[in-house]
Order: sequence, then C-alpha cells, then structure tokens
Amino acid sequence: MDFEEKQIKEKVEDKIIDWIAFETNGRLLAFKPEKDADLVVEKKGDYTGEKISLQIKMLKEIPNIKIKCPENYYFLFVSFDIVGQKIDEENVWLVPAFPHQINKKVFIDFLIEKLVVKNKPKPRLGFKSKQY
Repeated sequence: MDFEEKQIKEKVEDKIIDWIAFETNGRLLAFKPEKDADLVVEKKGDYTGEKISLQIKMLKEIPNIKIKCPENYYFLFVSFDIVGQKIDEENVWLVPAFPHQINKKVFIDFLIEKLVVKNKPKPRLGFKSKQY
C-alpha cells in the first residue's frame, strides 16, 4: 500500500470511528488497536473483554457497487501472488454476506444489538423498552 492509499485508509477509519461515537451517543467506543484488526468496537465502561473487531476494506475500483445477496451468499477473499500465479491456499476467507446491502444506520444498529442490548437486563412485568 502506497502513502496515498494509507492516508485514504486512515481517513476512512477515522470517519467510521466518528460514526460509531456520534450515532451511539458515546455508548460504544471504537479505536485502532496495535494489531489484528483495523478497528475494535466495545461498550463504554464494559471491561468483560467483549468486543467486535473490524477489518476495513475499500472498494475503489467499483465505487458504487450494488450487490443483492440472496440467502446463503458468501464473499470469498483470497490472496493472489501475481508473480507466482498462485493463490495462498492457507489464507482464504469465507464471509457470510447480509442478504441486502446495508447502510450506516443498519451498521450502527448491529453494533448496538451486539454490544449494548445483549448485555442489558431483560425488562420485567411485561414492560418492553425500545431504548438501547
């Protein structure tokens, strides 16, 4: 990755951190760890170690890609050695796709559901709360 690509990636990561902080009213914290992921998201004040790690990939060749993903649709990521014309067979990723393209709101709702709602005590006496 050249210098310009690194700068763009850094800006994208910073914007995603801002999204998470703003859209969750500070309930979730996103930060750049030293290794293993581009970003880590965790519930503010939660020291249980539960977190979501994100690897950020940008689609720069096809900026407005629209993919409609049917049920049981997956993305396959492989590392290809251009010189040797080989796929790194020990480094293959199979990632389940959402059945539809998501937007920022769906992404933030996913994080809240995984890190905030999951750990919240269940309401009593039949009272239901929509608040996170």
